[in-house]
Amino acid sequence: MPNFSGTVTSSQGVRTIDVTPNDVVTFTPSSATYTVEYPIGTVAINASTSTGSVTANSSATQMRILCASGSVAFSCLDNTDGYDFSQAQRAAILQALPVTSTWANRASLVLSGSYTAFFTDVGVGGGSVWTYSGGRWRPYAGQVVLKNLTASVTQTTTTRAVMDFCTLPAGLWQDGDILECRFYKAMTTGTDTDTTESAIGTGSGTFGTSLGLSTAALTNTNPVLSAIWRWRRVSNTTIRHAGIGGATGLGSAGSLLSDITASVPDMDGITTYPQLSGVLTTGAGAVSALRACTWTLIAGA
Repeated sequence: MPNFSGTVTSSQGVRTIDVTPNDVVTFTPSSATYTVEYPIGTVAINASTSTGSVTANSSATQMRILCASGSVAFSCLDNTDGYDFSQAQRAAILQALPVTSTWANRASLVLSGSYTAFFTDVGVGGGSVWTYSGGRWRPYAGQVVLKNLTASVTQTTTTRAVMDFCTLPAGLWQDGDILECRFYKAMTTGTDTDTTESAIGTGSGTFGTSLGLSTAALTNTNPVLSAIWRWRRVSNTTIRHAGIGGATGLGSAGSLLSDITASVPDMDGITTYPQLSGVLTTGAGAVSALRACTWTLIAGA
């Protein structure tokens, strides 16, 4: 309960203030006859001109001051923020504050009346804030960075290896949402070609179903590659390209790219892992390095 103060005059008649148990409210009348009640309907004090205090009992939620003549000033000094919030205002503030939870518990949050949450298992920095409306959860400000690579990952062999991935808990990627991957790779040593490929799998380290976007642009004669790849979810088992295969950045293609449907895991039923991989042509001493990779989810509606 915050600090509050005020004055009731006979012309105003009645003032109701919110209290919590054990709040002490002090009344200073000026030639006034007034009555204080708490809870509503229970008489607590009846005074004329003497200063007095009332301590709220264990069941008190409100006090009502009835001023019959003159005026009476009142104050509560338990806290320090200087505002007198109503019960409804306090409830609205508490409801708006994010509760800390995990993505799997989102349905129970809605049932309990919580529509803003900090999910500790979604996003960099220990979690992210989401809000619920219109039948779905959305990241605060419309997008969330799911993963941001902080240390370089290298590839030196002819065996395709997952170099980075992000985690999508079941139901996180919704229809219409865009998943974006921005990455930067470099051929730091040797003579070779590195082919970067994308996939989505049911495990983080095992290359899964191809997401269709790939490029073999990283070579010793072209030792730097930076690209932006994007996909849009159509359904829980269908993904549509929103980027161009082979592009080193943004680009165009001479034909339509088919939706990805074969072997796409049920993204509403299980945790999935979009992946970025690399594979060298010869593996004869060359080193390619993934030096930056950021996965971002952008709400579609």
